[in-house]
Order: sequence, then C-alpha cells, then structure tokens
Amino acid sequence: MEKQKYGILLPNFGEHASVEKLVEGTIKAEKYGLDSVWIRDHLIFQPHGMEGADKTHVDTFAVLAGLATVTKKIELGTGVVIPLRHPLHLAHQFASLDWMSNGRAICGLGAGNFKHEFDAIGFPEGYENRTGVVRENVDILRAAWTEDVFSHDGDVFSFEDVWVRPRPVSDIPIWYGGSTPLAVSWAAEFCDGWLPGRINMPTFVKAIKKLEREAKEHGRPRPTVGAIPITSPDEDRQKALDSANVQGLLDSSNKRDKWVKPEGGKFTKVEDLDGVLLAGTPEDIVEGVEKFVQSGLNHLVFDLRMRFDDWDYCLDLLGQDILPNCPR
Repeated sequence: MEKQKYGILLPNFGEHASVEKLVEGTIKAEKYGLDSVWIRDHLIFQPHGMEGADKTHVDTFAVLAGLATVTKKIELGTGVVIPLRHPLHLAHQFASLDWMSNGRAICGLGAGNFKHEFDAIGFPEGYENRTGVVRENVDILRAAWTEDVFSHDGDVFSFEDVWVRPRPVSDIPIWYGGSTPLAVSWAAEFCDGWLPGRINMPTFVKAIKKLEREAKEHGRPRPTVGAIPITSPDEDRQKALDSANVQGLLDSSNKRDKWVKPEGGKFTKVEDLDGVLLAGTPEDIVEGVEKFVQSGLNHLVFDLRMRFDDWDYCLDLLGQDILPNCPR
C-alpha cells in the first residue's frame, strides 16, 4: 500500500515571496517531516483575484535548484509547469534538478489557462492546442531522460539526433495537474500521478473512480493521487476562517462548470467548500485530511497562500500539531 505523503506549497509568488521564507521554510518543513515542497510556475504572472495584486513570481527552477542544495530528503515538485518552454529545455531543467537533488524531482505538468503568456512568447498556437502540446512534452521528456540519442517528429515539435545530459538520478515521475475530466483521463492514460489543485470533495470522489476505471482500461496501475487544498490553520476555528478568503473561494468554485455542484446548484456557504478549503483548529485540519485519505488520496499538499503573512506560525502548527496526527 502506498505511503501517505504530505507537502507544502511555497511562497515564490505575490507580496510575501522572500528568500527567507523559501529557504528557511523548506529547511523547517524537512525538519518537521514533510515529504515535499511545491512551486507554482508562470512567466508573466497575473494573480487570481483572491490572492492580491502583486505580480512578483520567482522562477520555478531557480527556486527548486537553490532548495536542492540546502536539503537532503524532501521532494521538489512543480505544481504545475505550464508548457511555455521548448520541451528539450524543460527536459534539461528537470534532469539537472534531479541531478542536483540526488533524485528528488517531481514533474507536475498542466495545460494552463493563461493565453497572455502563450501570446507573449510568440506561441499563440500553443494556447489553442495546449493539451496536445502537453502530450508531446511528456513523450519528449521521457525519451530525453532515458535514451542516449533520440529524435521526435510531432505536430508541434520536430528534431533529430539530440540528447540531454546529465541524466536524471531517478525515474522522474510525471503528474498531470487539473480537476477537469480530461485531466483525469490523461493522468490515467500516460502519467504517474494526478494533481488537482482546489477541488471539492464530491468532484474528487467522482474523479478517483474515473481515474481507477480508465487506468485499468489502459492496463496501468492507478496513478498516485494528490490534491492541493487551500489551508488556513489556527488555534481558533473562527480566526482560521476569517483569515481565508471564503467569498473568493465560493466565487471561484462557482466558475468550475465541470465540478459536482452542491444541492442548490451554487456554492453559497463555507460547508460547500469541503475539499477546497481546510480551515480551523489542528483537529479540524486533521479531520479534513482524513476525509481526503479515506477517499483515496496519497499525497496532500497544504496550500497556505492565504496565510503567507503568518508563514512561520502556520508552518509550526502544521509541523507540530497537525502532521504528527495525520494518517501515514
């Protein structure tokens, strides 16, 4: 049976991004026994309305390579990489990260829904065909990481007799990010993991059944299942809820047309955010984690983006009062 793992999303974006929080926070996370840290990926960062207006976004691979040098065990994941780079460049970045970290890289990929970024790099056809671009990325990444010399002739990328060095130390797992039915299908068909971001529990449960069914149809084991719920811990439940942008999460959830909706057809109250938001006392957070695990989750990533201003306090609560009581 796969071991339950836990990670944390790092503040490489927005007004609270800082070297201190990234480096010291990751060292502390490893000390507390968290299994992984995760970084968002953007080129021209446009914050979601619920996360402020600061457009700071520190480069994904610069951060992860730096963290590789100050840690020994913690896994280093992308949550998720958007296909804005040439896949040979991406293959080299991940291979180098895995080499730098002695085999700790996790390659989270997603299609992205940010047309302005594709347009800015002169890759407008990539936005319209971004799921196809991701599929080619996966094929090229796997060849680059395993073959001495290889060629590729695809719909978007073509090249002959190339190679990538250094080789990864490990078999880098590829996780597909997203909560849509297509994301689930692609994870089942050709990825090693599925990593939805915010997702409500009824949709999560339905998606896992689909993931298991389709993986079996493809003759594959079920991929590792992750999730990245917004997390707001505190010693007082109401303080935790007050620190989270509940209305912003409700508004965002109502835009998810592929999700299973609440009974009334709309997300209107905090209870409707079950799975999207883990908020409350350490006991409340553990209860929410247990619900995810019982539904089939393997790797939960705590997303503290609404509490980055209380980064050390929340990280200490996670490490001292929450993680020791989570299922393993």
